[in-house]
Amino acid sequence: TEPALVTTTTTTQPENVLPDPCGAESAAIRAAIDNGIEGARDLALIEECRLAAADMSWALVQVGPRPGTDFAALTVMVQGGGGAWAVVDQGTVEVGCGTAPQQVLVDLGVFCTGTGGDA
Repeated sequence: TEPALVTTTTTTQPENVLPDPCGAESAAIRAAIDNGIEGARDLALIEECRLAAADMSWALVQVGPRPGTDFAALTVMVQGGGGAWAVVDQGTVEVGCGTAPQQVLVDLGVFCTGTGGDA
């Protein structure tokens, strides 16, 4: 009898997909959120984290409730680097508007409404 063929497959993650988009700064960003937002330490999960390409000292973080909690989902803008980050804005809409530089907002997909005119 002939030996059976054994095939193996290896699954690798594409290089452009990072398992942790805020990389080495993730723990410090989490600490800033835990210290800057009431209840976040025990009730919230970080669902998404993006660093601005134009200035990686800015990040936008989506925070949601841990299962079984009533923490309200929100968006958090943090600024820092080198392991020291701080919450600079939080909310559900226009987070970072009037705080972060325009190119940072563009990079992070934040759309700010203008003050408009009379209309």
